Amino acid sequence: MLAERLAKSLPGAAVFLCRGQLRKTMQRCWHEYDALVCIMASGIVVRTLAPLIKDKRKDPAVVVCDEHGQFAVSLLSGHLGGANALAGRVAAITGGRAVITTASDVQGRTALDLWAQDLGLVVADRDGLSRAMGKLVNQGSVMLSSDYPLPQLPEDMRLH
Repeated sequence: MLAERLAKSLPGAAVFLCRGQLRKTMQRCWHEYDALVCIMASGIVVRTLAPLIKDKRKDPAVVVCDEHGQFAVSLLSGHLGGANALAGRVAAITGGRAVITTASDVQGRTALDLWAQDLGLVVADRDGLSRAMGKLVNQGSVMLSSDYPLPQLPEDMRLH
């Protein structure tokens, strides 16, 4: 069974079989775990979790897999929540393919939110970050201004 195979390969994972209790089980898991791997149709996951979705910075990562493990789709909280990375791990375990749709990943650009997190920086202006990400993916680079010394910048970032 795919769920058991994933649970053995993902530290801290638990398997829940939802026979007739899907909504209740998924709601409980949403509040108790920082990531969910759902082996079912994405439409079921979307409809079940929709009322619970609040904030991509706080919601758990959600990855959806088909029953054969051919596709591991990063559905929610891709960057900061870790769903993109988790989809990659799941695909590596199953021999399938990670499906990542975030523009920065698709284009091979720096994910500014992850870059900031990796440096221990706090993003004070979330809207500004979204605008900067838009520029990065649409124009190929972004200018950065900082009063503090930074390590070498990724190729798609320039210091102002």
